[in-house]
Formats: sequence, C-alpha cells, structure tokens
Amino acid sequence: MRRITIIAAILAFTVMSALTSANAGEQKKFVYLPQNLNNPFYTTIADTFAADYAKEGHLFTPLDPNNDQAVQISLMEDAIAQGVSAIFVTPVTSDGIISG
Repeated sequence: MRRITIIAAILAFTVMSALTSANAGEQKKFVYLPQNLNNPFYTTIADTFAADYAKEGHLFTPLDPNNDQAVQISLMEDAIAQGVSAIFVTPVTSDGIISG
C-alpha cells in the first residue's frame, strides 16, 4: 500500500507542478475518473490527489462510474462541459476511451 501512495503522490505532484507553474495563483479544477472507488488502489490515489491539490488551493473531485463504461464517459463529458483543468482517467475498458 505504501508503494501505491508513493506512486500516486509522485504523479499528483508532477501534474500539479506542471499546471500550477503556468498560471500561478489561479485555482484549478481537477477530476479523477477511476474504474470505481471501491478498490483501495483507486481510493488511495484519490485521497493522495485530494490532499496534494488542497494544499495548493485547487479543487479535486473523484467521481465513481462504478465499473460502467457509459457512466464513465458521461461523467467525463460533464467534466469537460464544466471546464475542468484536467481529467485523470483509468478506463473501465480499453474500448471505451479513445482519442478524438
């Protein structure tokens, strides 16, 4: 579990550093869409991101598609419509998330 926390922290810090250095002082909105939030791996990532982004004054929202590809895509479309700064996705299926 410690390894997962370290990996999540490194990823969160890397992304946060890149985004905040471009527009320092501006509050960002981030969304995390894992496969589900029942898995300790994904909840650890969500908790780590939430803590790191809160320290910097940013908003972070984990959303749970509950292993439903259609729900995950709908949540992603909603987040895009709301103008979030970044969306972190762990696809429910590899067929469900495509570029474009």
